[in-house]
Amino acid sequence: MKKRSFQEMVKSLAPSELMKALRAKRSRAIVPATEIPAQTRARETKSWSGIIEGLFFALGLLAFASLVLGFFAYTRPLWRTVPNDISYQQTGAFSYSAVVPPGVYDSNELNSGEPVFSKLTCFLNLRFSYTLVGDGLQDLTGTHQLIAQVLETNSGWQRTIPLEQETAFSGNTFTTENTLNLCQIEQIVAAMEQKTEFQSPYYSLMITPAVTVIGKVAGRELQDTFEPNLVLLFDQVHFYLARMDPLLGDPLNPSETGILAGFRTEENTLAIVGKEFIISNLRTYAIFGLGFSLFGILLLLSMIFIVARRSQQSLLQMKYSAMLVDIHDRTLELSSPAIDVVTMDDLAKLAERHNSLILHETHGLTHHYLVQGDRITYRFILDETGGSLQEVMSMQELEHSLKQGIERGEFQVYYQPIVSLADDRITTVEALLRWQHPERGLISAAEFISIAERTGLIENIGDWMLLVAFTQFKRWQRAGMRISLAINLSEYQLERDPAERISEVLGKTGVDPRTIQIEISEANIINNLSTVLPGLKKLTDLGLQLSVDNISSRSSLSALEKFPINSFKIDRLVIEKISNAGDAYIIGDMITEGRNLGMKVVAEGVETEEQLEFLRSHLCTLAQGYLLGRPAPANEVTLLLEKSGNAASQKLVKRRPRSKETAG
Repeated sequence: MKKRSFQEMVKSLAPSELMKALRAKRSRAIVPATEIPAQTRARETKSWSGIIEGLFFALGLLAFASLVLGFFAYTRPLWRTVPNDISYQQTGAFSYSAVVPPGVYDSNELNSGEPVFSKLTCFLNLRFSYTLVGDGLQDLTGTHQLIAQVLETNSGWQRTIPLEQETAFSGNTFTTENTLNLCQIEQIVAAMEQKTEFQSPYYSLMITPAVTVIGKVAGRELQDTFEPNLVLLFDQVHFYLARMDPLLGDPLNPSETGILAGFRTEENTLAIVGKEFIISNLRTYAIFGLGFSLFGILLLLSMIFIVARRSQQSLLQMKYSAMLVDIHDRTLELSSPAIDVVTMDDLAKLAERHNSLILHETHGLTHHYLVQGDRITYRFILDETGGSLQEVMSMQELEHSLKQGIERGEFQVYYQPIVSLADDRITTVEALLRWQHPERGLISAAEFISIAERTGLIENIGDWMLLVAFTQFKRWQRAGMRISLAINLSEYQLERDPAERISEVLGKTGVDPRTIQIEISEANIINNLSTVLPGLKKLTDLGLQLSVDNISSRSSLSALEKFPINSFKIDRLVIEKISNAGDAYIIGDMITEGRNLGMKVVAEGVETEEQLEFLRSHLCTLAQGYLLGRPAPANEVTLLLEKSGNAASQKLVKRRPRSKETAG
């Protein structure tokens, strides 16, 4: 069988075919019988992966909806106050009558509403009935007094004639009767006209029952008055009922509605899609929904953890199912150089960058994951014979130790001087993270930083280191030390907006941001440009200086021109090759190029006098290494700065043979 290259395999799978293969969850090639169980397991894993993704989405949506519902439910009170007014009605009934000679009216007695002729009768019998109507009437008492008033509306003249004494009553009703002498009313008017020579075509006679009432209506205190008016107009011949506006009601049957204002509390509600829901019920729904979704997510995560413990391959199939295409072609060979990556996460990032799917090929218990790049094949190999499981256990143990180290305060910040080669003065100290392990002793960050980033513990460690280093640096500044502070930021920190955290620490410590230099590795800038560049811009906006670490070639410098970089460090492995004439020429060229770009050049890992003299002869700006000072605790660096006056003539620690701990 003719062998097919990896590129041919990728080209043969057109995008539409790749998607069909992905959706069909099957390989296009013939599967050997020995591989059927593995293929079946992969297919089942992908099927479960789709179900789990759907469940994660549904549970996440439920959790989000529960949080939104909870926000609205818990920001509103359980109870609300609403108006609860109580009304009551006061009604009255006026009536009058008189005995009259026959032949004028239909009977010998005139009735309410009919005119009264004073030549026929002088005495008018008045009757008034009062009733109060309402819910829950209690302890009603009051007084009433019938009063007559004679008025001339144009001039304002009036006379008041009490028809009865103020009389008490109890209950919600009473009736009073009195006799009104109409002839006396006419005499009062005639006397006024005679004495004043004032005359009016007609006058008004207003009958008012002044009623006051107190008590309780539906348990609320009542105190009110009721003073309706019965108005009779009269002239020299007769008295007649004044016809009022029909809209004001019957003058013989007045009424008045009273309101006792009040409030009551009731369960608050929230309108959702036009329907009212009680707030307390919504809170219950929100708590239940959030609890159920979190429980479901934890259950799914535990299932994934069990799968991961059982088989890392199953975990990868589940995690990256949307990007994987299974192939079973034993004749596949790589036509381009292959680069092995450390983790599957790195391979997935490369697949996204190259807009490519990940091809998965199984060789027994070994799994090959492949991504085609620009003339390069990226590969991740997983061996399920037991090595990967042991590696996972080792990572778990290391993660546990890191957590304990944080809790026990085992981390320390060491400082290493950076020296100006022009005047041998210490211009900068670089803060370096160290772990004082109770069993392994002092451990450099290179041995644990990757697991700290992978587990997210770097966030706590990084924040702690920033605060400790800035606080110590402020002490040195107050002591008059004219130095700067260099501090490294990891890829994890750069991708999570470090400017906000650094700004907070600057505010707490009072450090001038212009004296801080942030160091970023070349790989973090080149490989993560889109995610890192916004954070770098924010750092420079704060006033911080930026430096690139681990520069290994002149070609790397040209790529840095578009970044806001102030300095760069030549990698220690490059400095070690100064004794080689060809490498020495390249290093000298890098120093010259750096000066031409207006950057400070720092040589890392300087350990011999030969290296130091070469750097000075080529006008290198700064140097750092064991020859000039080893990393040490803050108190030792403080003594060095105090004794040397920021000069590097005295070494930080007596030179010792190089150990595994690397400078910087």
